[in-house]
Amino acid sequence: MTSREIFEQAREAALRIRDIGVRAEIMQERIGIHGRSSDAVMATALDPMRKVDDLIDWELEEYRTAVASSREAISDADALVAGTVALGFTDAARTLRLYYIEAWTLNDVARAVGHQPLVVSMMLETATRWIDETGIAKVKEAGR
Repeated sequence: MTSREIFEQAREAALRIRDIGVRAEIMQERIGIHGRSSDAVMATALDPMRKVDDLIDWELEEYRTAVASSREAISDADALVAGTVALGFTDAARTLRLYYIEAWTLNDVARAVGHQPLVVSMMLETATRWIDETGIAKVKEAGR
């Protein structure tokens, strides 16, 4: 696996986490907070609110699982960024972090680092090529 593939997985994971957060907020806004009766009749399997609660619990568990697996991908990329910093390439590391781990757009990264999007794209390509040439394991080790 190349460093570019590691970073692309991290970017997809960061976008997935962002999407999950938005979907969870929308779900909470739509459902709101409903009081439930503690009456034994209301706690049956036929209770419509119980079905909604079960659905919410299922959705939240799906979100937790997706976020956990996404964080693993981000952690791997983060180790490469830490190693890049430790080896003295802080500008490259910042660019990698903003684009891949924070999942900013190329234009937003360009504004943040003070370059044109084309230059940022070239910086990303150069940084990932450098990591691959240096060795992924070596770069990660440097960041520990």
